[in-house]
Amino acid sequence: MKLTVLASEDGITRVHSAEDVTIVDVQGANPLEQLLGPDGFKRKVLLSLAASPFIDSAGVGWLIMTHKKFKDAGGMLVVHSLSPMVNHVFRLLQVGTVLPVADDEAKALQLAGAPAPRG
Repeated sequence: MKLTVLASEDGITRVHSAEDVTIVDVQGANPLEQLLGPDGFKRKVLLSLAASPFIDSAGVGWLIMTHKKFKDAGGMLVVHSLSPMVNHVFRLLQVGTVLPVADDEAKALQLAGAPAPRG
């Protein structure tokens, strides 16, 4: 998994994930904490999984654990734009009942309580 910050504005940080999300990527230090810094969990973060074609059970567990860290710190994690296989895994495991999942970035912004994008 490769995480990249696309933008950080209006209290929202947009993060893009590329490649598979597997145990190799999520064991040890939290990749989002490494990317955003120790205060990163206080932010509202939109995580796009559009370019992550696969996620294993460790990746799902990492997202759920990370969601809890955001919630405990007063921030929010919204996962969106799932690739077809990741969407299948999320539906099978009912991940959307545990953490916020949106179809696309616009809906993720709504879940995060952000103002609607202009024009």
